[in-house]
Amino acid sequence: MKPTFSFRMAMLTMAFVANTTQGAPLRPDKRPTSSGFEENKGQLRTMDGRPASFVRYRLTQGGTSVFLLGNGIAYQFTRVHAIEDAEAKDRSTDPDPLNAVDIEASQKKRRIETYRMDVLLDGADPHAPITTEHPTDERLHYYTHDALDVRAYHCVIYHDVYSGIDWVVRTTEHGVKYDFVVHPGADPGQIRLRFVHQEELHVDARGDLIHGNRLGRFTEKAPMSFQDGKEIPSTFVLEGNVLRFALGAYDRSRALTIDPDRIWATYYGDAGDEYLFSSCAVDVEDNVYLAGYTSSTTAIADGGYQNTYGGGAFDAFLAKFNSDGIRLWATYYGGSDLDAGRSCAVYGTDVYLAGQTLSTNGIASGGHQNTNGGSMDVFLVKFDGSGQRQWGTYYGGDGQEMGTRCAVDPVGNICLVATTQSSTTPTAIASGGHQNTYGGGNYDAFLVKFNSTGSRLWGSYYGGWGNDTGNGCATDANGNVFLSGQTFSTQGIAIAGYDTVPGPSSDAFLVKFDPNGVRQWGTYYAGENGGGYGHACAADADGNVYLAGQTQSATGVANGGHQNTYGGVTDAYLVKFNSIGQRLWGTYYGGPLNELAYFCVADSSSNVYITGWAQSLEGIADGGHQNTYGGGTFDAFLAKFDAGGTRLWATYYGGDQDDQAWVCALDGTEAVYMSGNTASLSGIADGGHQNTFGGGNHDTFLVKFNADNGTAIGPDHSEASADMTLRPNPTSGPLVLTVGTGSNVRRVIVLDAIGRIVTSRSLDTVQGMITLELEGVVDGLYFVQAEFADGRRSVARVVKE
Repeated sequence: MKPTFSFRMAMLTMAFVANTTQGAPLRPDKRPTSSGFEENKGQLRTMDGRPASFVRYRLTQGGTSVFLLGNGIAYQFTRVHAIEDAEAKDRSTDPDPLNAVDIEASQKKRRIETYRMDVLLDGADPHAPITTEHPTDERLHYYTHDALDVRAYHCVIYHDVYSGIDWVVRTTEHGVKYDFVVHPGADPGQIRLRFVHQEELHVDARGDLIHGNRLGRFTEKAPMSFQDGKEIPSTFVLEGNVLRFALGAYDRSRALTIDPDRIWATYYGDAGDEYLFSSCAVDVEDNVYLAGYTSSTTAIADGGYQNTYGGGAFDAFLAKFNSDGIRLWATYYGGSDLDAGRSCAVYGTDVYLAGQTLSTNGIASGGHQNTNGGSMDVFLVKFDGSGQRQWGTYYGGDGQEMGTRCAVDPVGNICLVATTQSSTTPTAIASGGHQNTYGGGNYDAFLVKFNSTGSRLWGSYYGGWGNDTGNGCATDANGNVFLSGQTFSTQGIAIAGYDTVPGPSSDAFLVKFDPNGVRQWGTYYAGENGGGYGHACAADADGNVYLAGQTQSATGVANGGHQNTYGGVTDAYLVKFNSIGQRLWGTYYGGPLNELAYFCVADSSSNVYITGWAQSLEGIADGGHQNTYGGGTFDAFLAKFDAGGTRLWATYYGGDQDDQAWVCALDGTEAVYMSGNTASLSGIADGGHQNTFGGGNHDTFLVKFNADNGTAIGPDHSEASADMTLRPNPTSGPLVLTVGTGSNVRRVIVLDAIGRIVTSRSLDTVQGMITLELEGVVDGLYFVQAEFADGRRSVARVVKE
């Protein structure tokens, strides 16, 4: 297939008007809004009643209409103004809202005002051939205009609108967007967008395009260009009212995407299979970590502790990205046998990776247990912020240890939860904690706490006579530790909590320990029919704790939350307890099919997020990034609730194959990340490290959302932080870095787009201006990092050209 590159721009969909009509307005109509571009078969008219034959397609959403012309787009905003006395009558005296007399009188005393603005393609072929794709289910009939069986489409393509360039206009879950697809040999310099009737139009200091008039304004983010996941310099150039793109050097034989409104999302994987579980965390600098396991021997690791595949069926991996989705480093972690990363956690800029291993080499050094206890053990390893191992330890006895989750407490201790079959070597699992002997059954849960240097502080089994698994781990601001899981035991689990009576089959459980491993309370949770799992727990800023999981019980689960009735088959659930283990509210989350919640996290305002996967087509998504089911057996989902259990927004996330979310995390700005596994080849990644599916059966994915409304967001395009500025930017020579008053800089580092150090300069706590020589540095995108004397860091983007 021949390579292409595409420019993508967001359509203007804000409804605002001016006091005077600009351009030739089209007649507004009263038909229902369409979900696609409706073909013009004669039903569209100008205000004087003439056929609007110059309009090819129309989309109407609320008070905004988008008209596709032969050579551009017109978008028209409408506002209806009521004359003051038209609403003077007291409507409470007339219960009939359809009173014909009132309607007629009201219509005579209303004024319709419109404002039209155009984006025209300068020099384009106004007679370019047009095709459509993805028809909607609508068939509209306009009998008064003899326009019957009118169809609507989600995609309209203008072929060869410029020589060798197609123009593609589409509806998406984000709104209406248009792309320019530049075929091999075509000149993207032909593309020029002329703006007509804007009262405000300029490119600001950040490179964003600002449109507006006296009643409002909106912003188009500066373009970001990527080739194989790496950024290519690109900017808006506005000359009068004509916009074009300026591009840096790129490989013209390969695909290039220019996107000023991109989704921050990435695949992570290569030709083998990649899997991820509860493995996403954000550090104090808002870098995000992704962990899992892989059978791919290439494209996984770079710049970290272990850059080559260790062996066996799988190796663990850990990857670090900055907040813009650019990979800084990544590492395998494994010996000669199977190794799987299952969880990660951060403290400051250090990061912990936990998992399970069959390897007897390459795992442990300088930690609590340096040899494999037998068969499958869990492991815990600590890395610094640059990806170098500080210590590593096995944890296990003579049986198997499986699955693991880790969490860091406020002073930097690390807690690890898993499941064990080691019954005859109790000191390998438990010492100095709540339960020092194996409870019974085929397996027990366990919880162990280490200090920051890898020494065990205490460890405890947790289980009764039945089978018990440890799934979730969390800590609160006081250093208390929470353990969640699933149990078949009827004793040894619950005391002084909300529910001390087991159900008829499996129950979820939640237990609280103090910092020294002394149990404070424990509770069952599953409902009257059982079938419950406690997959995750999270503490909030007020000392409350959340439990998330799945249930097959139709009663006893929900009270006072978002969804108080059982959806069917298996539902996800979320329940909130206070600090002494009493339920505050609980909610189901699901439709008529299967839903499972695998992780939860609380923000500083005590809002709470759950993530998992869903089969149901209704009851899942509302007001978020993707409100319709993507396809396959499962879609991932993410939902946000306030502290009282009211849902604020929710979104599916998935393409046409299976997609599963296992974890979510918050950064310092409380943007929310979600990660999981996917088999979908599209609908997942855009604008991140890896925009195409790597291969195999599954890749992992990582996506960043706006926490306020669940929309996928792009990176911050600011040219520097508040602590420093860079001039000139772009630069072809020396770069001047200016820091704020009182900021003492010790070191400045220049990194390339994947986090490798290009050049650095150590300083004696300099204030003011610092000059960096970039001679010999090849053209491209770089990151300048200033390290301050007080331990802070500031990072800014610069383009060398």
